[in-house]
Amino acid sequence: MKIFQHWQIKLLSFILALLFYINLQSSKIVVKTLNIPIEYPKLKGNLLYVKNDKTYPIRVEGFRELVNYHVQFMKIVIDPNEIYPGENYIEVKKIEGVPPNGINVIHLGGKIYIQVEKLYSKTIPLEVILEDQPPSGYVKTNHFIKPTSIKITGSRDILNNYNKYIAGKVSLKERKETFIKNIKIDDLPNGIKLADQIREAQVKVIITKEASMVGEQTYEGLPVTCDGLNKNLEAELSTEIVSIKFNSPVSIDSHQVIKGIKAVIPCYRAYDRINQRMIPNDKPDTVPVKIIKRSKLKNIEILSVIPEKVTIKYKIKNRGTVEEATSEEEIIDDSGIPEPPMTIPGDYE
Repeated sequence: MKIFQHWQIKLLSFILALLFYINLQSSKIVVKTLNIPIEYPKLKGNLLYVKNDKTYPIRVEGFRELVNYHVQFMKIVIDPNEIYPGENYIEVKKIEGVPPNGINVIHLGGKIYIQVEKLYSKTIPLEVILEDQPPSGYVKTNHFIKPTSIKITGSRDILNNYNKYIAGKVSLKERKETFIKNIKIDDLPNGIKLADQIREAQVKVIITKEASMVGEQTYEGLPVTCDGLNKNLEAELSTEIVSIKFNSPVSIDSHQVIKGIKAVIPCYRAYDRINQRMIPNDKPDTVPVKIIKRSKLKNIEILSVIPEKVTIKYKIKNRGTVEEATSEEEIIDDSGIPEPPMTIPGDYE
């Protein structure tokens, strides 16, 4: 009888020890729901990710220490051979960082959604906003910005809705002379990047004294007008302004000069629409500056122009269309057309 009771005590002790061990091991088991990162390959050529999941939900079960250690290394690596232009639904076949034993992983998400499109580019105008006015007695006669345009890249939908870039604001308050200001090109919308190395725009504002002039005078900051420029071309001038020395028998102020006198250069480079090239070539031209006056200022004698000549660099214009898009935009054919006479308004001479 005593032997039987002794055996019962041993069995009870073993069962209690087993229950204690199972309970102890159970307390070390953890269940976690988490989002692990998705690692995407770098796309080749002119492709870009438009929409893609950044994380993937899973549930992990296992020993606490094992789970806490391995979850920091878990990730999904997308095979580049499974990605094509358009919409992609990638099945999760493997999760990196999961040990062969000790952790159970359950996929909570479906297929990974990835949208890939071609990378498009577009050239848009660069603009600046001028604020305030110069002090009394001074006037802004003109302003110039370089570059006049920038090339950006992104998806077709984004680029089609983005037509210009405002570089920033420039205040004319307290400005009494011509000045230059550099503005950084940044803060582009999400999904748009610069395609060239231009990171800064330069703004030049011409400020002149609003005073009456009589006799021999010099006026600085007369804008140069490019006459006859083909619609398909852009012209970059070696200087945007010239200075003129003149003799006026009557009193004349800055407003009358800027409104009544023009500095004009001939920009007659032709464009071949079939071969999409300039005619006769794409080399720069150096041309003389011609001064024309309104008939009201015919008594003013122009003594000299500085500089007397301006160099013109031509380039084919990008009309603000995305380069990969199929566009049937009209291209004017000027090949074989003789140089037109310089266009002079009726009240100028």
